[in-house]
Amino acid sequence: MEQNYIKLVIVGESGVGKTQILNSYCFGLAPQAASDFTIGCDYVLKRVLLNGKFLKLQIWDVSGAERESPLMKIYLKGALGIVFVFDATNEMSRQQLVKWQNIVYQYVDEYNGRHIPFLIVQNKMDLVQQYEDQNQQQFLQQFCQTFGFFDGVQCSAFDNQGLKNVFETIVDEIIRRDLVELQQKKNESKISKLQIEDKGLKLKQKSRCS
Repeated sequence: MEQNYIKLVIVGESGVGKTQILNSYCFGLAPQAASDFTIGCDYVLKRVLLNGKFLKLQIWDVSGAERESPLMKIYLKGALGIVFVFDATNEMSRQQLVKWQNIVYQYVDEYNGRHIPFLIVQNKMDLVQQYEDQNQQQFLQQFCQTFGFFDGVQCSAFDNQGLKNVFETIVDEIIRRDLVELQQKKNESKISKLQIEDKGLKLKQKSRCS
């Protein structure tokens, strides 16, 4: 049985490869040497088979310029997982993730007291020397533990290295936390409350007219 879609949001500084990750994973498109930056926000739908179940992913790609935008609240509404991307060759892009995290925390939902997972992705690993790879992975895990990200993974949108693992890692964690079911229950509760309020309003109006 196919579940409702799982909304994921990809954030990070401009130029770290968020759109390239999205295009390579969803469409198999080769990254362009000089691609245009995303303006505002874009999203795609992708149907995947994970652990024997078909899932629909709604993946949002937020421009790096949108970090301080009031629209962030809209972009993040209903998200069940956040993917924070930085460039393996740009230390400043990693440092900025904490600022992104602080912004995201303001707007994401909790479900029955459970936080949605935050995943760090170190992109452009094709540009990192092989001997540096292990040290960077260890540092990545230490960074996750220090700042409260549930995990950190490495990938390269250029050669598709690790892209499938990125999305399987965060979706697995969403399912492990039962967030899909908890979100559905929360939405059903909101609908039920609105229906009761609407029924009460109609009865009140009927009473005034009689």
